[in-house]
Amino acid sequence: YRSQEKFLRVRLPFAAPEIKNLQRKVTARLQQRKPQIVLDQSGRKKLLYGTFGLSYGYYGWAVPAVLGVDDGKSSVALYMLTSSAGFYLPLSLTKKISVTDAAATFSIYGGSRGIVHGIALAHLLSEDPFKRGILAAGMLVSVAETFAGFRIASRSKMSAGTTETIGTGGDFGIGLGVAAAILTNGFGERNQAVAGSVLLGAGAGLWSGKLLADHQPFTVGDAHIFRGLGLLGAYVPLAVVDITGTDNEKAYTVASMLGALAGLGLGN
Repeated sequence: YRSQEKFLRVRLPFAAPEIKNLQRKVTARLQQRKPQIVLDQSGRKKLLYGTFGLSYGYYGWAVPAVLGVDDGKSSVALYMLTSSAGFYLPLSLTKKISVTDAAATFSIYGGSRGIVHGIALAHLLSEDPFKRGILAAGMLVSVAETFAGFRIASRSKMSAGTTETIGTGGDFGIGLGVAAAILTNGFGERNQAVAGSVLLGAGAGLWSGKLLADHQPFTVGDAHIFRGLGLLGAYVPLAVVDITGTDNEKAYTVASMLGALAGLGLGN
């Protein structure tokens, strides 16, 4: 405070509840004057990099293919327009909202794995889907899961470790779904069954990852170790089976499945 043309300072003792109350008041006042000051945009750069990759790596060429554009110039123009829009829209939409690292991680996970989910869904709905339908399904589900992942992580206030753990569960779920299809002779004979197995495995993996993260706090580093041990567990048994000289692909599949589950169990 100011007294007799001098600025003076007084130290006041505060208890913990009083400090928290003061912090809330300061935060509320800052938010009223300059809302952008209190926004958490720690994950915005990751989100923009991710959407950039999805746009230029998949959406850009999928849109001309889905629309059946054969002219070279038109295809390039549509590619550039779609790719640019895929980057500009997230850039503008996230300018004045919080983008946490967890929200960015889960959003990009949904966008990338949504392509796989969409392609599997197209094969599940039709025994012999059109190529355009497959590409369109991959793109639409990818976009939907990009928004859904961001929304879910933001509203539930997930930590980055939680989203990484859920993503790890979803990825291994896809792998186990593919393995189950191999063991049941689905490939080349029952494509709809394979697609259903992949989607079921993905769903079960995501649910398992969420359940695990709810009961055990995972940091990002913990989740990476969890994923790494699962991958190591999946690959090491392949070398052991290869030593036996067998040509039975199911033996490799079973060994990899059991190894992955053992690795995940060890990493938990």
